[in-house]
Amino acid sequence: MTTPAPSTRTRRRPLLLACLVLLVVAVVTAVFAFAWRRPAGDVHAGHDLSVYGPQTSGVIGFNKVHVGTTYRFAFPVPQNKIDRPIKLTGAAVQTIPAGAEVVAYPIYSLDEVGDYLLNYDDSDQTNTVLLQKVKDYSRDGVTIAPRSDSKYFVMVAVKMVGPVTQPLRGCTFSYTMGSRRYRQSFACEFRLGDEGP
Repeated sequence: MTTPAPSTRTRRRPLLLACLVLLVVAVVTAVFAFAWRRPAGDVHAGHDLSVYGPQTSGVIGFNKVHVGTTYRFAFPVPQNKIDRPIKLTGAAVQTIPAGAEVVAYPIYSLDEVGDYLLNYDDSDQTNTVLLQKVKDYSRDGVTIAPRSDSKYFVMVAVKMVGPVTQPLRGCTFSYTMGSRRYRQSFACEFRLGDEGP
């Protein structure tokens, strides 16, 4: 007595089942990978910093500026209000008027600069510190220790490309705690005076 050969349909069933299982695994893996990565891209409203400096309650800057010159303005110094370290990763001005072009947001060490410079004219020959040659920590970010003032300060470097009629306004800090990203804004103003001759 001979055993009947399995039909082609019966032989394909395990192969189809294996393919279906692989497809389900691939879909589930893709969904979890997307869900795992997505929170890192989300930016949350921050509440963990406070700031101090004259730019939070008034305007700092220059009464006279010249087209083609780059000016730098210090953001208020951030303070970490919580019991965990915060990594400061960047900063931005919220409102930039026509005639002003942001070149960079460098982060400087207070120890290396030697002073908290509120404003700085790149073309001023009397500058005692050449900020253009001081190390900029903005690429890697800096850590603010728990319950401490930052030992670093952010500046905005602004090149004048035309006349301006409004100040730069709003200072926003970007920072991380663990894998979560945050953004927190404060009032500040930087004056760019009327265009010079």
